[in-house]
Amino acid sequence: MVVKKNTRPEYLPPRLTAEKATGNNALDALGYTMFPHIFTDLSQRYGPDGQLSQLIVVLFFLWDATVGHAQKEDFDRKKGNPQGRISLRQIPIRRQQTSKWLHALLAAGLFRRLEKAQHDSKVGSLYEYNNQTETTEWVDFFERAAWAVQLKGDLSEKGDPSTEQFARFFLKRTPVPTSPADDIFATPEEHRAEVKKLLAKRKEGR
Repeated sequence: MVVKKNTRPEYLPPRLTAEKATGNNALDALGYTMFPHIFTDLSQRYGPDGQLSQLIVVLFFLWDATVGHAQKEDFDRKKGNPQGRISLRQIPIRRQQTSKWLHALLAAGLFRRLEKAQHDSKVGSLYEYNNQTETTEWVDFFERAAWAVQLKGDLSEKGDPSTEQFARFFLKRTPVPTSPADDIFATPEEHRAEVKKLLAKRKEGR
C-alpha cells in the first residue's frame, strides 16, 4: 500500500485551540462535522449486515464536503443550502460504487450538483445539500437503497444495471407533466416490483 505524505486538502478547517478546544485531540486537530444519527440508524435498519456500508461512506464524505464545509459569512443556516466541492478520488471506495451512490443521492433530490468537474479533476464538482429535505424522504431513500442494493456486483458485469439505471430507482417523477410542484416519488411497492423484475431478468440470463 502506498501512503501519500503531506497531502492536505485546502478545504480542511483550522485546528481548534484555546477556548474552542474540546480536549479531544482527534476533534481539535481539524474540527469536526455533525453527521446525523438518522443515517447510521437507517443503515442499520435497512442494511443490518453491512449492505449499505458503501452508501454510508459516500454519504459521509459528501455530507462533510457540503454541510461540514465552511460557508460564506452571510450564509443563512436555516434557509440556505450548504455547498462544497469533492471529487470521486477523494471518496475511499471503488469509483464505480461512488458514482452509483452519488447519482442515487442526486436523483432523489437530496443533493444537487451545481458544477460538474472535468474527468480526474483534483478540485472536484460543486455540490449542495437540499436543506429543505424532510426526514421521511431520507427514510424513503434508505428503503429504496435496501432493495436496489440487491443488484450486487461490479456495474461492469453482465446483467448489472448501469449507474443511470440504478439512479432511476431513486428518481422523482411526474405521472402527468404539469408543474414541478406535482413531482412525487414512485411508491416503495412500485420500486420493489421494478427491482424484482430486474433480478428476474438477471436470473434468466444465467
